[in-house]
Amino acid sequence: MKQMHNNSAQSAKNSRSSGEMAADSSRESAVTAGGSAPAFPRASVPTMNSSRRTPGRHRRLVLTCVLAVVMLLLSLQPTALVIELPGPTADVLGTVEVSASASGAESVSEKESKSVSEKERAKDSATKSATKTDIISISGIRTYKQKGQLRLVTVSSTGVPGYPAPAAAALWAWFDPRMAVMPQEVVYSVDTTPQDFKKEGDEEMTTAQDTASKVAVEYVKNHAQELGLGESASSISALSSAKIQLHIDDIGGPSAGMMYTLGIIAKLTPADETGGQKIAGTGTIEKDGTVGRIGGIQLKMLGAQRDGARYFLAPEGNCDEVVGHIPPGLEVYSVKTIDDAYAAVKAIGSGQASGLTRCAVK
Repeated sequence: MKQMHNNSAQSAKNSRSSGEMAADSSRESAVTAGGSAPAFPRASVPTMNSSRRTPGRHRRLVLTCVLAVVMLLLSLQPTALVIELPGPTADVLGTVEVSASASGAESVSEKESKSVSEKERAKDSATKSATKTDIISISGIRTYKQKGQLRLVTVSSTGVPGYPAPAAAALWAWFDPRMAVMPQEVVYSVDTTPQDFKKEGDEEMTTAQDTASKVAVEYVKNHAQELGLGESASSISALSSAKIQLHIDDIGGPSAGMMYTLGIIAKLTPADETGGQKIAGTGTIEKDGTVGRIGGIQLKMLGAQRDGARYFLAPEGNCDEVVGHIPPGLEVYSVKTIDDAYAAVKAIGSGQASGLTRCAVK
């Protein structure tokens, strides 16, 4: 029995040796296949959980969106600033579109409307609602045409009553050399309502037009012979009875007075004063013919250049703002009275502008 026990032990020993040999064989196979056997059992390496990254990214995205919205809202907030830029110009010797009611056009009658479709009536109405008429309309006396242009100039403003300037626009304008930014109180009183602002501008324009008509007619009367009209009583009487109307919308203030006056004189005289040139200008007109200082002249010069004017008439009182700010290609001349302005137009039209007075800083 002892022998049997030893045999069993030997068998177990042999069995363990076989198992160890098999394990060794397996390790050798692993070394052969992978290059080296691991020194310890393989365990998964902890990595950053993607579920932890995602909330962080979402938070940053939400914060970015919120910041963008806040910045947008801030940029749209109204400011106490006025933004000015070169406005449109218009040839006072040319035409302008007016509404059908202003031009006297008749609408389609009720009987006629029954024979046309809604679409045809809409088309007809749109056509009649935009009728062209002379900016300076003169009746009761003969008028004359010019080959050139006399362009009034304007400034477009944002930040006036009823049209607040947003912060983003003010910031943009601050860095744009073709725009001007200024406090509202420089342009109007802080308690001015939109209605008051428009009424004041309209009244100033109406006064400027009336004064321009009177000064122009008086000028032509006083210079009738040299203007080629003669000095007969009939000529003077015709001038006194002439009916002058000025048609232009969306322009307020008195600064077009000088150009209206020059336009009326040009239409009342047979000479082609402009000589085919594009002449722009600005300035108020007083009852005694004095040309007065205006605002925004630097922007107005830019508008004149943009719209093709080569020559510009500026009030002498604005020369300190003109010098050093004249756009390339624009010739600017200083005038003090309507006599100076008319003489400048004739000199430019005849190609003799070299003798005209230019702006200089005193």
